[in-house]
Amino acid sequence: MGGRSALLEALGGEEGCRRLSTKFYARVGKDPVLRAFFPGQSLRCAIAMAHRIEKLGHLDAATCTTVSLLLAAVALTASYLPARKALRVDPVEALRSE
Repeated sequence: MGGRSALLEALGGEEGCRRLSTKFYARVGKDPVLRAFFPGQSLRCAIAMAHRIEKLGHLDAATCTTVSLLLAAVALTASYLPARKALRVDPVEALRSE
């Protein structure tokens, strides 16, 4: 936890983090390429989430990592199963049936 407070202090405390995230997302909103990733409400939501990052507890990082890994596993399974089924079909037979 000592590293977390040192990082927060290096960024200028809570006010510094808020100022940095506000400037970052304001620039993202002006960039034509990045704006597509943060349209309208998403940009406001991202700014609100950035303000809350410094308030996360030490268990929140583990929770976020676990949830991310779980979602990745579900996505891989959801794409693997149909792909495995498609591999069982003979391409020549599939083309003949069309």
